[in-house]
Amino acid sequence: MGGAIQVVLTSLKMGTIAVIVIAGVAFGKQRGIEAAPQVTHLGVGTIGGLLTALVPAMWAYNGFTTSATLVKKLPTLRRTSHEP
Repeated sequence: MGGAIQVVLTSLKMGTIAVIVIAGVAFGKQRGIEAAPQVTHLGVGTIGGLLTALVPAMWAYNGFTTSATLVKKLPTLRRTSHEP
């Protein structure tokens, strides 16, 4: 049952992303080259913005740290668990 829920939620996420991309392409009024700035200077604001954007991305991958900690404990759990 858990696997089915994960498939449904992942499908909803992918569908939402697809709708956003299609809507942007269909209803966008400017071309990307015209809308983007020609020159971007690498300053303190740019680096600060990049580091600020990295915080949620790194937080999303924090689960790998937790799973690595749990994997170390699995052999101990297998030895002490009682099988029917």
